Amino acid sequence: MLKACHALQVPVVARGAGTGLSGGAMPHAMGVTMSLAKFNRILKMDPESRTAVVQCGVRNLAISEAAAPYGLYYAPDPSSQIACTIGGNVAENSGGVHCLKYGLTVHNVLAVKGFTVEGEPVEFRQCRAGRPRLRPAGRRHRQRRHAGRDHRGHRQAGAQAAAGPLHHGQL
Repeated sequence: MLKACHALQVPVVARGAGTGLSGGAMPHAMGVTMSLAKFNRILKMDPESRTAVVQCGVRNLAISEAAAPYGLYYAPDPSSQIACTIGGNVAENSGGVHCLKYGLTVHNVLAVKGFTVEGEPVEFRQCRAGRPRLRPAGRRHRQRRHAGRDHRGHRQAGAQAAAGPLHHGQL
């Protein structure tokens, strides 16, 4: 679909839950709105490395609920965590009350896979040592910052319109 729309110069807007307040998923009058809400599966939960691989339509609260049996939760939660999705969080670089302590979405995403506006698959990764992302519940955890980290993964967070639709990410 992306390749066809690009060839015909038809704008495509990726849309998830629609909870954003900034208008990042506003439909274009002459374009196509691509719903990503049904990409809502948690593909992998790894409590040992404190990471999860999720599709773009997974709600933030669902991640925390899936991580809870391991004593973990997903920290960068906007106030709409019940309905908002990871795809929208990555597109808008969302944060919430925990972002002062744990950082925004961009600080908690290790990799994203998606597609360019031309329809070509693309992957962005961050290479970072000491990278636990899901936080221990009820315990303080200091976020580590590393001077030599790779910022290529930062291009996708907050830049969905430029980079294209997100399919899934590793948190």
